[in-house]
Amino acid sequence: MRCWRILLGVGLGLAVGGCDLGPSGPGLLKAVVSGPEALGGAVLEIVGPGIQGFEGPGGAMVLGSPTSAVEPRYRILVIDPVGGELHFSIRVDDVSRKSIEAAVIAATSPDNRALTASVVSVRVER
Repeated sequence: MRCWRILLGVGLGLAVGGCDLGPSGPGLLKAVVSGPEALGGAVLEIVGPGIQGFEGPGGAMVLGSPTSAVEPRYRILVIDPVGGELHFSIRVDDVSRKSIEAAVIAATSPDNRALTASVVSVRVER
């Protein structure tokens, strides 16, 4: 009986150890800013290791700069003249890291009305 337990433990260890956690290395993480109504722009704070830059798809424009010389912290502006959800990408040196954090500082509607930042969210995914 003890032999079966050992074999079962080894088998489970190999099964878990062989799981693929997805790709690694340089690439893009996709991010979406959404709210209860269409968005025209947002100011975000992005924190995490290995950030190389930011990109906006289509007509979206993304401007960003580091805000700390000590830690990897960036303040970015995402603008989309069409309005709706705001899509952008974060260029990183390793897409397998899950430690990118994002927070909304301010947001506006397409007609430049200020929106309450607490009702706007940002989601980062592989």
